[in-house]
Amino acid sequence: NNALEGPIPTAFGQMQNLSTLDLSHNMLDGTIPTHLCDLNTIRSLLLNNNRLTGSMPKELFNYSHVIHTLDLSSNKLEIKLHRKS
Repeated sequence: NNALEGPIPTAFGQMQNLSTLDLSHNMLDGTIPTHLCDLNTIRSLLLNNNRLTGSMPKELFNYSHVIHTLDLSSNKLEIKLHRKS
């Protein structure tokens, strides 16, 4: 808890060697920005317990083989899972 409020800052998307991003237990709002999807070294993305809305960017799935921990719980997100045909 860092008492962060508002949208997720774009600066986080520029930290190319970041392996863990823990923004949990804050008051972040808005959508999950697509610039987080540019973090191709991210292993752990913790955005739980905020006020995030909207849907998860589909670009985030491009790194699903790299991300070991993803926590989006306790937000107001719409998660749509698509079934492969």
